[in-house]
Formats: sequence, structure tokens, C-alpha cells
Amino acid sequence: RCSRRQEDVVEGARQPWASKKGRRWQGVLQILVAIVAHLQMMAIIGVFNVHYPPSSKDVLTSGAFLTLDTSSAMPECYFGFDLPGRYLPSCLYPLWAILSMLCIWLLSKAVSIFSPTHVAQYFDGDKLVDTLGRIWSGMFIAVCKGILKVFECRSNPSAPMTMLHFDGEVCLGESMFAVLPVTLVCALAFVVGFNALQLYIIVAGPRKFHSDSNFRKRFAFMLECWNPRRYYWGAIELAYKCLFAMIPVLTSDGLLQLTFALFLCALMTLARALFFPRFIDMVDWADICLGSSLVISLATSLPLLPSPTQSTKDILGTFTVLFLLLAMAASLIAATRLAVRGERQVSHNFPVHLYEVATKLAALDSADKLSACMTKFINELPFIDAKRLQWAVRSIDAGLLGGTYRNSGIAPTSGQEQLGPSRPNGPVGGNPKRISGIAPISGQEQLG
Repeated sequence: RCSRRQEDVVEGARQPWASKKGRRWQGVLQILVAIVAHLQMMAIIGVFNVHYPPSSKDVLTSGAFLTLDTSSAMPECYFGFDLPGRYLPSCLYPLWAILSMLCIWLLSKAVSIFSPTHVAQYFDGDKLVDTLGRIWSGMFIAVCKGILKVFECRSNPSAPMTMLHFDGEVCLGESMFAVLPVTLVCALAFVVGFNALQLYIIVAGPRKFHSDSNFRKRFAFMLECWNPRRYYWGAIELAYKCLFAMIPVLTSDGLLQLTFALFLCALMTLARALFFPRFIDMVDWADICLGSSLVISLATSLPLLPSPTQSTKDILGTFTVLFLLLAMAASLIAATRLAVRGERQVSHNFPVHLYEVATKLAALDSADKLSACMTKFINELPFIDAKRLQWAVRSIDAGLLGGTYRNSGIAPTSGQEQLGPSRPNGPVGGNPKRISGIAPISGQEQLG
């Protein structure tokens, strides 16, 4: 099949990002987006009710402009000094982005009438949707923050709670209720609506990805950067970003804010380390490093807090006991399942299936054709899966067929007599191949 030209089937694989150079720059772009999200989270941490030193607070809030903070632009000079004039410009940024993309598309359609062969291919509607989706995904924390910051309040010793970002405005006052309808509409359209779109892509993806080329182009911002087995991870990332942006809304207590943020960051970093959801594993490592730095920064901020109130102690004590009990329950369930059902093994017919695959590969016309097919197949795999496949093949060759793979450790050998001819890079002579780890041995008579 790899030698046939099927435009509809392989169109997605022949996109520029599918080439080695395209994937490289796609990975660079994803790492830059992760850095932007990291700076946005730092800006949110900077508004926590924690007594940071002024220099540290300046560093944390240096990326506030990435959260659509328009205070430095002084919008009140153009829209008025009341709450709507200071709040609505940042709240409506997503609407401006949509209208800009729509104007670009309409303009390109009008221009394409005069030069249809040159302009239409660069202003495709599906690609504009993809571009908007990429911008939205990268700035989703800012979108949530810009809409919800009207609900961020701070307590005062002898006065009602006031808004954190709008001096002089009382929380739950008349001015807040005046902008509440716009806030609810924007939250439903730009936050809930984008999450609903992600859920639609997850549900429709397995059915439409291979049969609808427009679907692949339109929603490439979610489908092409994740491991195909983890294509749903974009929705998890959005939920994580939305919950992080909501922390200052949920509570104004500094200890609770740090605790919630620490829990979210630690849980997400652990999930990334376990599943490696990205198509390019180097981006996963960047995510893990950035998440780990947030966890360490949040943990080192705990001594900067004042003495907690009794209600805060009660809440944190309840969560501590709850998480300890959940961890013990999960461990007991795992032990019970292992005792009753035993360790999970591969399917009993896996050796037969492996032999059938090897037979089909051996029946190809030539080694060149096999190499071409395998190269195309491996290049389209996620990086982490391609590395695992390479390790699995080398392990089977070393432990079952008598190949020699050396590393700075114990080289696997079967210890049995080989049935096939001696190999050029076997134990005597030749350059031994390298493998990452220790391959298992069969314990049976070798096949090769």
C-alpha cells in the first residue's frame, strides 16, 4: 500500500508538517506555546495572596500582558473610567480575534476573484479555522483570565471585599451586576464553547479523520500535535488551564491558592510523564520540565504565607486525610486485583500474530521495497512509539534470535545454541549494535 498514490488517504500524511523539517519546526512552535502558557501561569501565581518580595513579584507578573492585562494600556482613557470601560476590552478580545479572521477570509475571497490560482490556496477557510484554533489553544489561559478576572476579589480588614484588578470597585456591587450579562455570554461562547468544540473533535475524530480531508485541515490544531493514541489530550490540557485560571476566583486565601495550584501542577506533570501524549517526545520533556519548575516554585512559596486561619486548617486537613485514604484504597485495589487475576499479560495469540507479520514482511518483493515501506511507516509514527518499536525489535532479535546488542550494562544473550548461521555482528568479530536497556531472553531453543 505504501507504493500506491491515494490522494484522499495519504493527504494528511503529505502535509508539510509530516516531513522531518516540518515536524522539527512544529515541535519548536509547540515548545514556544508551552513557554507562553508557563508565563501565563506565572502571572496568575503573581496575583496570589502570598507575600512575595517586590523583586520576585515583578518577575512573576512580567508576563501579565500575555493574560490580556490591559491596565498598562490605560483603556479607561478611551472607554471611560467606570468598570465596563476598564473590563470589557480584555473580555472581548476573543471576539476581536474571530472578527479579524473573518475579515481576512472575506477579503481573500474577494481578492481571489481576480487571482484565483495564487490567493485562494493561502486563505483557505479550513486553514484559517486551524490558525484560530492554534491561537485560541495557546492563549486559552488568557481568554479565561480576561473573562473571569471581574470575579477575583480581595478581603479588607474593615471594609467590604473589593475587586483585585479594578480599584474602588466592590465585589457583588452594582457595577459587577451591570457587566454580568456580557461576562456570562463570553464565558459560554469562548470558554464553554471551545471546550464543547474539543469534545466534538474527540467524538467525531475516529470516524472522520481518515475519510474527510477538510476535517483534518480544519482541526489540525488538535489532531496533529498529539500522539494518535492520545488525540483526546487537548481537552485535558484545556481543562487544566481553565482550572488554573479559576484559582484566584475560587478563593482569596493564599494557602488554599498555593495548595490548589500545587495539586493541579503536580497531577498534570505526573500525567505527562506517564503517558507522553505529544507527537514529538521532546515537547513532552519541555512540558515536564516547565511543570516541575512550577511545582518547585509553588512549594518554596509556602514559607512566605502568614499563619493560616482555622477554616483554612480545617479544609486542608480534610483534603490531606482524603488523599491519603484514596492512595491507600488504590494500592489495596491493585494488590487485590493482582492476587485474584494475576499480572496482566499480552494476548495468548501474540506470538502467532508476530510470526504472521514477520512472514508477510519476508514475502515482500525486495529489501528496497521493505525499507521504503518501513521508513514511511516509522516516519509517520509518534516519536515515542517509533523508539519503543525500535527497542522491541532489537529486544526480540537479541533475546530470541541470538543477536548481540551491547550497552554500558549487561548485554542480553540467550545462552542457547543458535539454529541459524553465525551473524556478522555476533559475539565473535564485528561491531556490536547498541540497545537502550536489557532485552529479555527466551529460555527456549533459539529460532535463528
